Amino acid sequence: MFCCDNPDLPESKSENVIVREMFNTVMVSKYAYLMVTAEEKKNLERDEVKKDKYDNQQIAREIRATASGQAYHGNALYVARDMPCVIASPEHRLAVQRYLDGTDKMSDYPLLQEVAMLIDGSRVAEDFRRKS
Repeated sequence: MFCCDNPDLPESKSENVIVREMFNTVMVSKYAYLMVTAEEKKNLERDEVKKDKYDNQQIAREIRATASGQAYHGNALYVARDMPCVIASPEHRLAVQRYLDGTDKMSDYPLLQEVAMLIDGSRVAEDFRRKS
């Protein structure tokens, strides 16, 4: 539809319009107003709710999907790279960094699976600490 600097125009309240902030753009405008179908809008709203559940289990799931080649979850890789359980292992941290850089090797696939296990393990440890 159009772009502008104001995310609160009257059009933002329209039933089939969504407003998204634009990043990494050379455009002067900061917000995009997009026309979507009712079903697309419902799916986007559902995805927004899912974002709140970005816990260690979800990160580990996305790391596994990346390692198996089913998808590429760059955000999970960025988050995993800075997690204490990954920082503690330079070999695993380097494997994550190579995935982020696009220079991964065949030997990195099992390392990335291990990263997912480390993250899942830290989740179990966190749950245990909370209960005790």
